[in-house]
Amino acid sequence: NLDSIDPEKIGEESAFFAAKGQGGEEIETGRYDVVLSPLAVSQLLDAAVIPALSGRNVHTGRSVFAGRIGETVAGENISLIDDPMDSRGVANCAWDGEGMPVRTIPFIEHGVLQSFAYDLRTAYRYDQKPTASAVRTGQSGAPAIGNHNLILKGPESDILDEKAVFVHDLIGAHTANPMSGDFSVELSSPFFASEGALQEPIRTGMISGNIFDILHKIQGVSKETRTLGSTIVPSVRLSDITIIGRG
Repeated sequence: NLDSIDPEKIGEESAFFAAKGQGGEEIETGRYDVVLSPLAVSQLLDAAVIPALSGRNVHTGRSVFAGRIGETVAGENISLIDDPMDSRGVANCAWDGEGMPVRTIPFIEHGVLQSFAYDLRTAYRYDQKPTASAVRTGQSGAPAIGNHNLILKGPESDILDEKAVFVHDLIGAHTANPMSGDFSVELSSPFFASEGALQEPIRTGMISGNIFDILHKIQGVSKETRTLGSTIVPSVRLSDITIIGRG
């Protein structure tokens, strides 16, 4: 949806991080409240959560969610929904990559795992109902299991009001273990944040933890969302996250 793109805001944000993100303070190793930008949230979803929702990975033993339909896998206010018709999305469609009519799929609803993603081939093989989750990577690409507009929902709040470490980007998020969800990556453009704004830049640091555990640590999400590929995500505030400094 090109109408949702604000070039002026994008330019202002880029200029801010370029100008204000130089130098900065060191951060001590410890556990912090952390606010992840939509970009960082999308990177973690892509690294482990989205692959874990694939029916193929579930039935071949490559998903931590296997056998857990109906179980609590996230905070009680957290939902992860694929809505192919959401007006904010760029992957809106009426049919998936195999010509199946699409529908809204609640993968996680109020913290409870509800569904997995299937294309026709995988659904037939494992005697499951297809979910019209086939996507194509290009005009000549074969269909594969994916998602259309994956939306993260949670309790909206002013997530920068209280002191936290703001993380704009994660360097190496793709190195997270997609099976276990364990990760340890470098922070890019981190800031100390409070009173609704970014304050002092942080010189360097790493963040480590488990992506699936993070789903239980979401304290709130921003009212604003950002569309990144096939995800529509807010900024999120997390509690009790390990940050590793130089000291």
